[in-house]
Amino acid sequence: MVPEDKARLYASIFVLSGVTAVVSDLAYAAGPRFYFLFTLFPATLAFSQALSEGDLLRLSGVCFAAVSVYQYLLMRYGIRGLCDWSRPWRLAAFAALFAASAFGGYRSSILLGLLILFVQFYLEALHKTKLLPIFLLAGALLAALLLGFSERLPLSFQRSLSFLPIKVDAAAKYDAQYTLDWRLEIWRIVTPEVPKYLLLGKGFAYSGTDYYLTQEAIKRGLYQSEEDALVSGNYHQGILTLIIPFGVWGLIGFGAFCCAALRVLSLNFRYGRESLKLINTFLLSSFVAHLIYYVLFYGQFDSDIISFTGWIALSITLNAGVRRKQVGEREDHTEAVPVHSTLVA
Repeated sequence: MVPEDKARLYASIFVLSGVTAVVSDLAYAAGPRFYFLFTLFPATLAFSQALSEGDLLRLSGVCFAAVSVYQYLLMRYGIRGLCDWSRPWRLAAFAALFAASAFGGYRSSILLGLLILFVQFYLEALHKTKLLPIFLLAGALLAALLLGFSERLPLSFQRSLSFLPIKVDAAAKYDAQYTLDWRLEIWRIVTPEVPKYLLLGKGFAYSGTDYYLTQEAIKRGLYQSEEDALVSGNYHQGILTLIIPFGVWGLIGFGAFCCAALRVLSLNFRYGRESLKLINTFLLSSFVAHLIYYVLFYGQFDSDIISFTGWIALSITLNAGVRRKQVGEREDHTEAVPVHSTLVA
């Protein structure tokens, strides 16, 4: 199978897996008659919907499906292709899907999406074109609209935007602030423990019985809500989920992995086939954006490492290894020699 066919196949699987996420929301909303669908599709995404009945209705499945499709559009067309004025449906579809991702009530869906767009905008060198002032003007107009009409948006939408300096409904603001305060409390409790595990990490093992009893104590009001996260090691911060289980050696190892991964993605971005240019651009943009988010905002090593390694594996598979410029080859030449070696090649 040629790389272009592989890219189309993987993109189709990516979109299909994301779109099926909406089935979870639809099955729950349709009522018990349709619960049989949960034997085929995971019910976990309906969890937030079940807990958010009322005005603050959170549709996780809709959010993840929208993210999958708009990211496919970025892979397929790039930002430059989305802004092709002869095909306005592309930009309209992207904008609608980006907005739909806010119905999950996740601030991360908006923040991560913006980070990916910023990085990809730079990698496509669009900051050197007339698109930069156009995007700045569009951003200013959008900001003005949000300032004037933010409180009229659905509450889940407002919750997703609550990290921005705009007015949101008190219910959405309280719900988002409660989650933030909960995480800050976890970090406050865990940070003093770092020196204890700096050289010899704590590891991932924990008592299932202790975790169960802690959850029961929380339900009865005997423990605070952050206690179960402390027992399970889910500290909701990327660096803490590295340094406490693995010590400083895990942090160094992850840093080395990220350097090698960025090198691989950068080489494939610079010297990969021209037909794979857009997907290589997206893979690099997505990795950089998620790494920034992982370090600065939120991360969980045992789940995020799947995504980080997945981007590298996909890049190596599509590009038949790691691409490099031939000796004497011009910098802008796109057909380069594949290097079948390790990540640090």
